[in-house]
Amino acid sequence: MDNTTIALVAAVLSLIGAFATAVIATLTAVVLARSNERNEKRRLCLLLREEFDGAPMFHHRYEAWKSINAANLPAEVTISELFERHWDEHVSAVVHFFESLEQFCGQGLIDPDLAVTLFARPYRLWHDLLLSRLRVDAKSEYYLPWLTRIGDFAKRLPPEDKTAVPATDASVPVAERQATPADDALAANAEVPRG
Repeated sequence: MDNTTIALVAAVLSLIGAFATAVIATLTAVVLARSNERNEKRRLCLLLREEFDGAPMFHHRYEAWKSINAANLPAEVTISELFERHWDEHVSAVVHFFESLEQFCGQGLIDPDLAVTLFARPYRLWHDLLLSRLRVDAKSEYYLPWLTRIGDFAKRLPPEDKTAVPATDASVPVAERQATPADDALAANAEVPRG
């Protein structure tokens, strides 16, 4: 082999090496970017849970739970009636939290699987207490997309285990128990303030 052939082979091998290095570097960058994106989505989801469990949101959840329970809402309540008779800053904070949760999932801003793990129980409680009862009437047709967004998080949840027995007063059917503020707070996925 002459020097020209050796130089040509060396140049080709150098180009192949450079190309392979570029491909490996690109694939590594993509993997790292996806990992960082996944970690960021999980971090944001955990921050939402931290907000949900924080003192201000606890207060909103507790007060909203008390007022909605005290209202003895019928099986169906129109959005107009909710706004006119039962809407306050506490109910608003809870409802808008769940609306934001679904929007963040739908836009890919948070990890939807982790969101379901973290929020399935409290969402189901609020869904049963209020969200599933809401209906649109002529005065509130504008709010149909809003109501749909709030309800969309329920589609992400796995089927509910209907065989689970409440940990307390298991011998008394839940519907027959006299609810206390402590029960209401626990049902709203909150701790009862001590002191």
